[in-house]
Parts: sequence; C-alpha cells; structure tokens
Amino acid sequence: MQNTVSAVYHISGWERILYTAIPILAVLGLLLTIGLSVYQSYRKVQKGKPTDPLTPACVQASLRSKHTQSSPSGNVAYFATFSIQDGRALELSVSEAEYEKLLEGNLGELQYQGSHFVCFHTNSTSEP
Repeated sequence: MQNTVSAVYHISGWERILYTAIPILAVLGLLLTIGLSVYQSYRKVQKGKPTDPLTPACVQASLRSKHTQSSPSGNVAYFATFSIQDGRALELSVSEAEYEKLLEGNLGELQYQGSHFVCFHTNSTSEP
C-alpha cells in the first residue's frame, strides 16, 4: 500500500469574494486615476483656450501694470495687467516686443482671446 498525502485546501466564501474583488477594484482604481488625470489635463488646456477662436474680445481698458517672471533656465515671461471697463483686472502674457511698447496708465482698446493677448491700441489724445 502506498501512502499518498492529498492536501485539499478549501476556499471559504469570503476568501473567494476577496480573490475576485481585489483585482477588479485595483483595475477600477487605476482606470479612475488615469481618467481623472486626463480630465484635469483637458480642463487645464480648455481653460487657457479662447472661448471663440474666430472673434477676439474687444474692450476699453487701461494698462494697470506690467511685470516679468524669470525661470531658473533663464527664460523670461512678460505679463501685462489691464483694468477693463467692468472693473475686472485681466492679466495676460505678452511678447517682449509688446511689453516694451506698453506704458502703464495708457487707455485704449484691448483685444484678447480667452487668456491670450491679441493687441492693445492706445487712444489718440492729440488735438487738431
């Protein structure tokens, strides 16, 4: 006679549920994390886009202030803050050439699309 040991491991109901549920929950958690990351990136891109890409907003405004921001790599970003006719302040990124042309306190017509500066035409104050 041969002695054979046969080990039978019985899986209880809870263990079976855990072995099934944990991988499903892990996959769902991973998909949720990826989905939220994609959604946040999409919202960030949409926030910076113009609301109507064909027609820039055109408002009367005055240049309140301007400033630069330098990065550790040596890049410089130029910003101008405008006071628009409804009392709000609007800070826009501008090119270096536009930054140099702008004078604080100037009144004029500001054109922008979303958070993108288009142009600023100062009002002519010369008399005939």
